[in-house]
Amino acid sequence: MDEKKERREQWLDMLKGCSQYHYEKATETQPTIIGQEMSEKHIMHKVWHWSIKDAVAILEMLPTMKESVEVEVDDKKLPQHDEGPAG
Repeated sequence: MDEKKERREQWLDMLKGCSQYHYEKATETQPTIIGQEMSEKHIMHKVWHWSIKDAVAILEMLPTMKESVEVEVDDKKLPQHDEGPAG
């Protein structure tokens, strides 16, 4: 595996672990009585869990810089190759 891909996977795994940690903490701090007000601690852990989870999902969808640069250029003549005002 490419070193950069391996590091990317390690970062994603670490972020997933952080998300899981905050999910567990949110579960531990959730109100036990119906109608009881949620504590700030519970809300904070819940927000962190969902924020990190969403960030991981976005990162997994996005291509890496190398992948996005590998777009092939056709043999078309580009405007900047023309002579005159257009070039």
